[in-house]
Amino acid sequence: MEQQVAHLAIPGAAVAIVADGKVAWRKSCGWANIAEQVPVSNDTPFGLGSISKTFIAVALMQAIEDGYLTLDTKINDVLPFAVHNPLVDGDAITMRHLVTHTSGIKDNIWTYNFMSYRTGDPQTELGQFLKDYLVPGGTRYKKRGNFIKAQPGIEYEYSNIASGLAAYVIEVATNQPFEKYTHQRIFEPLKMQNTAWFLKDFQAKTAVAMPYNRLGRPYGYLGIASWPDGQLRSSIIDLGRYLAAIMNDGELEGTRILSRESVRVLLSEPLPTLENEEGEAQFVFWGVEKKLIGHNGGDPGVFTLMYFDSEIHQGGIVLTNTLTRNSTRGSMIILQQLLRFGLSNSQAN
Repeated sequence: MEQQVAHLAIPGAAVAIVADGKVAWRKSCGWANIAEQVPVSNDTPFGLGSISKTFIAVALMQAIEDGYLTLDTKINDVLPFAVHNPLVDGDAITMRHLVTHTSGIKDNIWTYNFMSYRTGDPQTELGQFLKDYLVPGGTRYKKRGNFIKAQPGIEYEYSNIASGLAAYVIEVATNQPFEKYTHQRIFEPLKMQNTAWFLKDFQAKTAVAMPYNRLGRPYGYLGIASWPDGQLRSSIIDLGRYLAAIMNDGELEGTRILSRESVRVLLSEPLPTLENEEGEAQFVFWGVEKKLIGHNGGDPGVFTLMYFDSEIHQGGIVLTNTLTRNSTRGSMIILQQLLRFGLSNSQAN
């Protein structure tokens, strides 16, 4: 791992193997902040990018367990504003469509990439941003740029906006801010002490891994207006505990965050005939890549991987604070080595 990080000019990285119901091994190296000379430790929070979406999925399954929602809940039955695809007639978007990226909602390149990223925590409320984007008359509303011409449930279109909307539906249905809900229902029970959605919740911001560009220059700490889709920051220890709980059918060290049945639904196909952009199965925000179950994440200065092999019941996590062609390729190599090492170690024992 250290050779890969040095060879590919990755500023900092943290990795873990999850096996035998726990975080079996972890390692960190490089710099969380080059200018401040802060090294990466196993407690360093990294930006997770789209791995954040898996937490929306778990929160949704918890809300379903509590009777607030179902996968077939129509979002307009919950939201304080109505969302309709202006390019089709008679659409009825459900949670099932949001979590499978088949809602018809599209990430407008200009609005999402260039208007939603800002230094520091987002200043616009999640609900207001989504209303501005999805409702006619909103400051970010574009009829053809924000939607695709397809009925819900038909066409796969990976959407960060739709993911943030799923989190907002949970917030409205449970009458609890989404960040508070996930802290109380996921982070605190799993003892994830270095995990938070917002920079303001970290005591020492310099301890958070700084995102860097391909030239090694800092981007700064970026906030995302649709923040549940990719703004979560977590340490390798914390994320390892989270993955262990999912791999253990929702339980870790005697604490259960989901029922076995909910995990089964979480990691099954809400739309069995649907394939994701890789031509593989799409679960409840979780997905399949090369027979591995999990998610990856990429944002400016962030590339992450979190996957497990259900056959050998072992997982690997890779967190880095840069996004380049070398970092993505190198991270995949590290992940493959982690799973290979975990398997060989298990067989030896």
